[in-house]
Amino acid sequence: MKIVTSSEMRELDRQAGEAGLPTEVLMENAGLAFANAVERDVCLVDGKSVVVLVGPGNNGGDGLVAARHFHDRGAQVSVWTWKRQITEADANLRLVRQRGIPVETLPADSLLASLRTADIVVDSLLGVGLDRPVSGDLADIIESVNSARSERGQTMAVVALDIPTGLNADTGQVMGTAIRADLTVTLGYPKAGFFIFPGPDIAGKLATAGIGLPEELGAGLPVSLTSAEAAAALLPARPAGAHKGVFGKVLVIGGSINYIGAPVMASISCLRAGAGLTTLATARGIHPIVASKLTEVTFLPLPETDLGVLGPGAVDRVAEAADDFDTILLGPGIGRDEDTVAFVQQLLQLHAAGEEHPPIGFVRSEEKEPEQAKGAAGRKMVIDADGLNALSESGEWWKYLPTGKVLTPHAGELSRLTGQAIDEIEKDRINVARDCAQRWGQTVVLKGPYTVVASPGGEARLNPFASSTLATGGSGDVLSGTIAGLMAQGLDGFPAAVLGTYLHAMAAKIAAGGIGDVGVLASEISEHLPLAIRELTSLK
Repeated sequence: MKIVTSSEMRELDRQAGEAGLPTEVLMENAGLAFANAVERDVCLVDGKSVVVLVGPGNNGGDGLVAARHFHDRGAQVSVWTWKRQITEADANLRLVRQRGIPVETLPADSLLASLRTADIVVDSLLGVGLDRPVSGDLADIIESVNSARSERGQTMAVVALDIPTGLNADTGQVMGTAIRADLTVTLGYPKAGFFIFPGPDIAGKLATAGIGLPEELGAGLPVSLTSAEAAAALLPARPAGAHKGVFGKVLVIGGSINYIGAPVMASISCLRAGAGLTTLATARGIHPIVASKLTEVTFLPLPETDLGVLGPGAVDRVAEAADDFDTILLGPGIGRDEDTVAFVQQLLQLHAAGEEHPPIGFVRSEEKEPEQAKGAAGRKMVIDADGLNALSESGEWWKYLPTGKVLTPHAGELSRLTGQAIDEIEKDRINVARDCAQRWGQTVVLKGPYTVVASPGGEARLNPFASSTLATGGSGDVLSGTIAGLMAQGLDGFPAAVLGTYLHAMAAKIAAGGIGDVGVLASEISEHLPLAIRELTSLK
């Protein structure tokens, strides 16, 4: 399902008009679709008291059409207008009055009393064009609705038409104050702000209603929500006659004295996602510990400069082994010791060996043989955790890191990579991820609620899950291992990241289904990956 910004939605409306669907037709379609959605998702309106709050623009016009349909279906409807000119030229208002539906003008002291007896309150005050904080009478109206909703609880449903008044459609931010909806019936396509907090909390349950826009108008929209069917279509083939080599080999490079569990969970998750073979390259000093936790994984012990600390001396050993692997996962638990940062920088210089100039800020190893450098250059790669933190200390790294890699930062890591403040990233997650992916030429997975997967070409897919179950230590290691395991089976970075984020969240949901949202461990998310894959496979 496509997701739009306010400007994209306005452009779609304009194009629809050029295609022979004028505003009046779209408004009629919208009001009817909204009324149908309310009866489907809230209750049948026959005999119910419905308060419709109507604003001055097209959103208010949609509300007037809906009010008419509610009346015709037996509801007791009252319309309350704010800043809407009461004229005969307003055809939808005229049709409402012809039915004898009472029309009041806001502000009005009697509104709160009416809200306290309403079964359904419809918010059609303002649409997606809001770009400044609400104030004055409108703020008072919003607070009246929210107060009544608090008092009435489940005996009254607040339903927003297209978007709750006061919510920014693009950023999900509250513009001063906003109506808190139980249900938002969004028109045409969901708006980006519904997937950036606090937007989802304000919008409540989300439903989408078609308004007759030609499908081809939305074909070029760059952002979409990943559906189960779309995720299932990305699953790698599993031919019955295959051997383990067919499903690819992953080299996980990670671990340090303080973070032993991270590479363990990442390595297991590669296998749980379907990789045929996984090898963990880790410091010799901690090899016996991680080996005791991993039965199915092979190992590449690496030289260390201190207990559990990888240094530049490990680069050549990795370079020699790289040709044996389809995908490299760099970073889980690797630590931020100065020697380890130098190791990561040198290793990634191998990936830039074909460039005319050496990477700015990267250390050059004079002992590297050219063929060793080339050995790592062509590998698919996922860079996670402290691998990303090492990048952030490496100058203009994006100019030299070959394209086609997958970077999996959370907002804090992305802040270090870009210099942007965390709160600024969180307020504009979709656009920030897309900008970084295009500028760096890499797939960027911005982790968090509704994880954003952005491609170098400007496309973005949003994961449809926002779950506190995933907010646990090690969850990111499971995700990076899942993506690497899918890449080893032949998927390119972007589709592997789209599928991997979906499976990761789905596995968490399945795990929580057994014990609840609280207390699910990252290792349990990994354990449930095969069940998530099985569930998606049933959709193919």
